[in-house]
Amino acid sequence: MTTIIPAGTHTVTVQDSDPANLQQKYNYTITVVTTIGQTTKIGPENYTSRLEIVTLTPEGTATIDGRWYPPQPFQGGLPGGPPTIYATIPAGTHTITVKDTDPQQKYNYTITATTKIGQTTRIQPQNYSTILQITTLTLEGGAYIDKRWYPPRGTLPGGNPKTIYGIIPAGTHAVIVVDNDTSNLQNRYNYTITVVTTIGQTTKIGPENYTSRLDIQTMTVQGMAFIDGRRYQRFDILPGGPGYVILNATIPVGTHRITVRDRDPYIMMIGEEQDYNITLTTRAGQYIMLRPQNYSGKINVTTLTNEGIVRIDGKQYPINSLRNVIVTLPAGTHTVVVLDKGYSPVMITVALKVGQTLDLSPGNKYLMTTTTSTIKSVNAQAAAPTGAFYRFSRLPSSAVLIGVAVLVLAAVFIYVRGKPNVRE
Repeated sequence: MTTIIPAGTHTVTVQDSDPANLQQKYNYTITVVTTIGQTTKIGPENYTSRLEIVTLTPEGTATIDGRWYPPQPFQGGLPGGPPTIYATIPAGTHTITVKDTDPQQKYNYTITATTKIGQTTRIQPQNYSTILQITTLTLEGGAYIDKRWYPPRGTLPGGNPKTIYGIIPAGTHAVIVVDNDTSNLQNRYNYTITVVTTIGQTTKIGPENYTSRLDIQTMTVQGMAFIDGRRYQRFDILPGGPGYVILNATIPVGTHRITVRDRDPYIMMIGEEQDYNITLTTRAGQYIMLRPQNYSGKINVTTLTNEGIVRIDGKQYPINSLRNVIVTLPAGTHTVVVLDKGYSPVMITVALKVGQTLDLSPGNKYLMTTTTSTIKSVNAQAAAPTGAFYRFSRLPSSAVLIGVAVLVLAAVFIYVRGKPNVRE
């Protein structure tokens, strides 16, 4: 097109279709200064910029400022070249969205690009995407990235078969690794983590980033554990600790309900299994060892005689040669009853805490009855009374009989000594 115009500064807008996509029409605007008697020539190189977008797959498409560009048959202009979309567009700032497959999941990769007149701007995948590399616990592990499922396999040449690769947009992503606990493959968990990725970078996530490890030491080899209702019964003997075992668990980060089901080793032969419950909060990469003192408490009861009987929550426990019994119990409220031959029965209600040992022995944290006809329930944390373990308003029956007999014999003796002699 040739036109004759006055000399000076002019704003020129060329309205034309993009030769790479004739369906897209642009207004290409430039400012031109002309001089009298001279011819000023303007070509596409003076008012356009060239944009090359390399896609992940040959099926990738792009939108440039809302205009759609389909896959183009020319692979970078060279045989075997990468799949590339070409556009001849006005110079300036543009919003570009690449729609492509990962190659497993489809994403929209959005960036902002600035082009200049007469220049070619080439956009590669590393300019609009990021790589997320997830290492799973087992070969059966898979992952959800923003609710998109990635099966358990390595997708890059030479990749670890326990590694999942995702080519995803930059930003914040919700990742859920679905995998088996290596210590008990029957227990499958959802391990959740939030990941922030940056364009052009590879973000690596391993088990240390989304799991915590829990070891539970039981009291007997028959002990087992339930973590959030999942059963664990695989044992490894703890070195140097005969009779103690550990349960290894790789669990998600967060709050968990732990139940240890075990017998008290003191009364293992006659005792029943009990559930010891605690709530535990874990952090990523954290290792926690739970020992019996972390999920149970103890009550130590001493009797006055070798014939004493101790009942806790209705169960009778045998005393040892030292006239006491030590019972490991779950935290909570427990009722202790002591029956000693010749003494008044005693009942006490205690609030046992995890890791606590309540010593219910003579003169220590015991409030006893003051009569033989009353059983009094008290708090074991109350101050102990001064004096003996049991305080009664009258002596035991055997002591009373002996005392009465002594008094009678003394009276008879005095009477006989004081009676005058009578001779016939």
